[in-house]
Amino acid sequence: MEQHPEAKEDVDGFFMLKDGDFYDPFGFYFDVNGIDEEGGSYDNQGYYRLGDNRPLLMAKEEIEKLNLNGAFDEDGFYILKDGDFYDPLGYYFDKHGFDEHGGRYDDQGYYIPPSEAAPIIERQPALTKEEILKLQPEGKFDDDGFYLLKDGDYFDPLGYYFNSDGQDANGGRYDDVGYYVPGKPRDKSLKPLTKAEITAFEGKYNEYGFYYLTSGGFFDPFGYKFDENGLDAVGGLFEDGVYLDPDEEY
Repeated sequence: MEQHPEAKEDVDGFFMLKDGDFYDPFGFYFDVNGIDEEGGSYDNQGYYRLGDNRPLLMAKEEIEKLNLNGAFDEDGFYILKDGDFYDPLGYYFDKHGFDEHGGRYDDQGYYIPPSEAAPIIERQPALTKEEILKLQPEGKFDDDGFYLLKDGDYFDPLGYYFNSDGQDANGGRYDDVGYYVPGKPRDKSLKPLTKAEITAFEGKYNEYGFYYLTSGGFFDPFGYKFDENGLDAVGGLFEDGVYLDPDEEY
C-alpha cells in the first residue's frame, strides 16, 4: 500500500484519507464514493460487495413494450403480479427472487452474484445416503454425490431434496458453478429443530425428506414445524414444495 502521511487508521483497520477516500485492511484503494477499481464497495454491515458489472439488458422503455401489466417501483424495479420482477438493468427474477444464474438482491438492495451467495448459510446434513435409498430406490448417485431421480428432481450431497425446477423447500438452489444459493430466510421467531430432536418424535420421513408426525403435522427438511393444516407458527406454508411467507399470496 502506498504510504500517506496524513492517513489515519480506524478501529477496523481502514486507512482514511483527508478527502474521504481510503484503503481497506487488505491495502485496496477506494475512492471518495467508496468504490474500488473493480466497482466493488463495502455495505453498511462492513461486508465487501462485488461490483455489479452486468451490462444493461433492457431499458425501461423496452420493458414497458412487453405489456406484462406490471408497474415500476420507486427504485426502478418492474414488479409483476405474481411477485416476479425485472431489475433496473432489465434482468428477470422469478417470484422467489432469483435470476436465471441464481443471483439475487439482498435486503440492502445489492445484487448478489451466485458464487458470492454460497457462504451466507450453513446447512446441517439432512438425510444420509442410506436413508435416501430407502425413500427413493429408483435413483442413482452421480460423481459429485447428487442423487438423481427420473423426473429431474434430486437430493444434494447433504440429503436435501430439490424439485424438478432445481429448488429446495426453502427456495434455495445450486448455480451453474455448483455453489448453493440460499432461499429467502425464515421469520426469526421460528426456531428449527435438529434431526436428532425431530426423530425423537414418533413419525417417519416421506420420499421428499419431510418428517410426518403420527400425532399430526410435520417438520420440513430444514427442521421447521408445521401443524396438521400445513401452517407454521407465523402462517407460512408450502406451495409446489417451496415455502411461502405469510405475506406472499397463495
